[in-house]
Amino acid sequence: MRRFFATTLFFFAWMSVAFAQSSEPDQKALFVSFINSAGYKSYLERIFNLGEPTTLKAECPSLGILEWNKIMMVEQPTFVRSGANYQITSGAWVGMAVMERCGSRVTRRALLKAVPGSNVLQPTFLLPGDFRGNLKLEADAMRIVLPGLMAAAKCTDKIEFLNVSSHGPSTPQGWSETWTAAACGRRVDAEVTYSPISGGMNVTAGKWKVY
Repeated sequence: MRRFFATTLFFFAWMSVAFAQSSEPDQKALFVSFINSAGYKSYLERIFNLGEPTTLKAECPSLGILEWNKIMMVEQPTFVRSGANYQITSGAWVGMAVMERCGSRVTRRALLKAVPGSNVLQPTFLLPGDFRGNLKLEADAMRIVLPGLMAAAKCTDKIEFLNVSSHGPSTPQGWSETWTAAACGRRVDAEVTYSPISGGMNVTAGKWKVY
């Protein structure tokens, strides 16, 4: 089974920031510069190519990055001065990128955590595609959907998540998605529905389709 959480560490080479030396920029301004930089763009393109599921990579060997500065904040990043430059020292966020995949636009996401004192980011690859919830909902949904997908495909060996396709906008009243995976050489779909409950969202999965 493909590891849902990737633990490889990647070094990020931080660049000079065009802030006046007489005034220290605030941390939020530094982070905005960080995620809009060419270095961050290259970093995302690299990790999302490395983290691409093998089933998808066999169909299309490389992804090109189109949009890269959308994020979901988890912990506000902080930076420290290193000579004329700044290095990231703490923080976490979900980095999202729109990628060009052999003529199609796809979304890739990863939880990025700064390793303290190292100027290194640790990525955890999340569901590919248009997942609309937060990290907790993704983990909750995974615990429900994964066993069902494997049972539908009669697979106890290997599974890769290939895509999440949303059926509409996420709202407080709920929404639904189609999850697609590759399991033991077969494709399998599940319809995943989110409905409001006290303190969060209830997750149900069904309409399994194996092809």
